[in-house]
Amino acid sequence: MKITLFTINASYVHSSAALRCLTPPLIRAGFEVSAVERTLQDRRRDVLYALVSENADVYGFSAAIWNIRELSELGTELKLLTGKSIIIGGPEMTGADGETAAKYSFADCIIDGEGEITLPRVCRMFEAGVTPPKILRGEDASAVFLTAGHGYTESDAAEPKLIGYESSRGCPYRCRYCVSSLDRRVFAKPAEQVIAECDDLERIFANSDRQRTVKFLDRTFNFDPRRALEIWRRLAEGDRRLSYHFEVCAELLDDKTLDFLASVPEGRFRFEIGVQSTNPKTLEAVDRPTEMPKLTAALADLRRASGISVHADLIAGLPHEGYERFAESFDTVYPLCDVIQVGFLKLLPGTPLRTDAENGSFPCVFSPNPPYEVLSTPDLSYEELRRLHGVSDACERFGSFGRSGSGGFTRSLGYITSRIPSPFALFERLAQQGGEMRFSQPEAYRLLARVGSEFLDTDMHAEFLSYMRLDWLLSETAYCPDFLCPEQITDRSSLRRIFAKLEEIAPDAHRHSCEAHRFAFDRGHIHVIDRRNRKAYTLPDE
Repeated sequence: MKITLFTINASYVHSSAALRCLTPPLIRAGFEVSAVERTLQDRRRDVLYALVSENADVYGFSAAIWNIRELSELGTELKLLTGKSIIIGGPEMTGADGETAAKYSFADCIIDGEGEITLPRVCRMFEAGVTPPKILRGEDASAVFLTAGHGYTESDAAEPKLIGYESSRGCPYRCRYCVSSLDRRVFAKPAEQVIAECDDLERIFANSDRQRTVKFLDRTFNFDPRRALEIWRRLAEGDRRLSYHFEVCAELLDDKTLDFLASVPEGRFRFEIGVQSTNPKTLEAVDRPTEMPKLTAALADLRRASGISVHADLIAGLPHEGYERFAESFDTVYPLCDVIQVGFLKLLPGTPLRTDAENGSFPCVFSPNPPYEVLSTPDLSYEELRRLHGVSDACERFGSFGRSGSGGFTRSLGYITSRIPSPFALFERLAQQGGEMRFSQPEAYRLLARVGSEFLDTDMHAEFLSYMRLDWLLSETAYCPDFLCPEQITDRSSLRRIFAKLEEIAPDAHRHSCEAHRFAFDRGHIHVIDRRNRKAYTLPDE
């Protein structure tokens, strides 16, 4: 019997760890297995055709908040066309009940929980002609998970995607907005096994022509600090092709760990740290105890002393945090990270905070449709949340800065935000001026320059534009716009002298792609920009 596993990823760069976890148990059970992964950007009729063309006996859908609407539409149409059996599972089926079964009536069976054991069992029922229950609670699959590999094969090497990988399941924390609060189990693969599996991923993707990232899907990777440090030490060794992304609790980073992390090669690790809020009353209300001084100190140490890119998350819409208080959280966290990510509270079915909302103890308005986002709270009006969505869009468009800056505004944002009292106010103004942020990169530079003039005096704005010019030269390929006040050196005799000095300090620089510039922020030097390799070299201005 043939089983086709299917999911829709949020974007092309993502891959589904769920499908890779479920494939080996089905193969061991004797089934023929195929997998179909598509994205939200794919046309539905093309995805439907791909599913029908599989001609499977059973289809297994993996559902999450970002794809359930599309999966439901496809499942309904697939059922009408083929009449084949459909099983649906995944995080969106957590706490499934009769209402869930009625809502997704195209599904012959819904699995609530882990599927490594339960999915093959349901498929055997279909094979034997037995009708399974409409809803099944997934059996504890910890033993299977702990002995399973990473699930990737050589066929994955051709796809330019994030490599989703689980080294543990469960979370020791009980945040009231998170589905992990519903299951108190935490189990993890031993450090040696994790290292061996990462080594095998290195082998599979060794010949990739682009940088790949292994994204650890663990809710809190360093819940066991000793295990985390052992894995980090090994992954930091040698000349690895892959980089590694971890969700980390900053409060668990002790001095010994921070000292080690300061030595990690730049670009090897990326940490995502869920701050969520700096308001003690808010954190208490969502059952997320936090030693805020320890957390902020660890963030500062990470950013100051290591080559690790630090992403910090905030959640808008939490209890007891209004617009001004959220801005305070933003301004506290912004200088301590390389990328700030503003998310919005989602009241997931079955979570304690969803129950609070339904019984009136957290009297808010939220959407009944996935992703169940909060629309207003006693502390945040709908209009204020809309404004915060604009701030979030501005952060996404402009806000990559520090070591990991990829948005083209690394140095200029670092300059202006260190000289104004509120980075939040800057992004708020960018949101007001930029609308939906659908504009070209030159237009984005113009907007940032214009908004910057509202926050800086004349001299500082001149330096700000100078930093913007450096950002442009190191991230773009087109000519530098005139409004960035270019001071490019074009005199041939000066260039011969400059490039002769460059040969002494950087013999490998690509001279034909180099430009020489003076900048208002550093009048004592000439900066040579290798635009091909996006490198800058500094020479004395004699």
